[in-house]
This record gives sequence, C-alpha cells and structure tokens, in this order.
Amino acid sequence: MFAIEQRVVGPFGVSAWLLSCPETREAVFIDPGDEAPRLLALARERKVLLKSIWLTHGHLDHLGAVDALRRESGAPVLHHRSDRTLAEHVPAQAQLLGLGGDWKPVRADQLLSGGETLAFGKYRLSVLHTPGHTPGCCCFYYASGEGGKP
Repeated sequence: MFAIEQRVVGPFGVSAWLLSCPETREAVFIDPGDEAPRLLALARERKVLLKSIWLTHGHLDHLGAVDALRRESGAPVLHHRSDRTLAEHVPAQAQLLGLGGDWKPVRADQLLSGGETLAFGKYRLSVLHTPGHTPGCCCFYYASGEGGKP
C-alpha cells in the first residue's frame, strides 16, 4: 500500500497530504495549502520524488504552497477545469478575505474533467468530480489492492 502522510498547514489549518510509493519513491502532494518549506522538507526527509501536485479545489487555503513546490520540484499541477477561474484569481480571493502576503495565481499544467486515472509509482487513482463546495471540487479515489485499477 502507498504511504499517506498529513500535515496541517497555514492559518486555516488545512490538511496537506503526501502520498508516496514505497517501491518507486514517486509521490504526489494533495492540497499543499501553505508552509512550502515544511512540505518540501517532508518530501526530502522521505526521500521521494514529487511527481505531481493535485488540488481538490481552487480555494486559496488549499494552494498557497503550490508555486514554491512546483518551482522547487518541477512537478505539474492538476485541478478540475471548473475551478480554473478560482485558482487563477488567488490574489483576489486573498484581498476579499483581507489577507496580506504574496499570494500567487495558480495555473494548472493539466485541467481535469473527472473520470481520469492519475498515477504515481505503481498506484492508480480515479478523479471523481464532486461539485458542491466549489464547481470543480474533486476527490481522488483508490479502489484497493496493489496497483489496482479503480
């Protein structure tokens, strides 16, 4: 089974998740909301290669560390196409909430629709489009079994 580690980050207390394959050392971050140096340190400590960054939705509290993680690792960012506007307007979200800081727009390297299969190491997860919290909310579903197809 892949390893799952959670870190609660940022002023909103958002869960950032590191999923990694113990055999290949490939990993993904899900919702790296803040504290990029801490998240990068976790990946280094685990000696994993960050293959991609997956976002469950486009609210700023879930993507504050995306820019730094992408810059450091070269990992592509994936999120649902219906949250493109939200993610690209993170500075406006911060302004509406009265937050200071240097918030960056997040532009996806791959826009998801739902139904895709995403991979890291020998594991495959399905993208489930679950709109509600935002138009582009997604869940990442793992069926079960070693490398099992969802």
